[in-house]
Amino acid sequence: SYTTRLLLVHGRWNYRRMCKLILYCFYKNFCITLTLFYYAATAAFSGTSVYDSWVYVSFNFHTMLPICAVGALDQDVRAETVMQFPALYLTGRLNLDLN
Repeated sequence: SYTTRLLLVHGRWNYRRMCKLILYCFYKNFCITLTLFYYAATAAFSGTSVYDSWVYVSFNFHTMLPICAVGALDQDVRAETVMQFPALYLTGRLNLDLN
């Protein structure tokens, strides 16, 4: 039925995409923050910034492109496979994707 397909197939795909997006954003922000802390420590915590404001904007723009492509195109298994094996939805219920 329509709701079964909507929940099992599209719900599973959306959940996995959201998990990848959240983990990617944490990783991306961790990388830029780590460089800022490193620079602050080497600059004797003087308050100077290693990046100009345009670097932050371009960093967020350029790192947004890969995750948008993943979000639009990612399908780990085919829809027919998910419908045949509903146990694949179990990874989301057990929180295995967002770890």
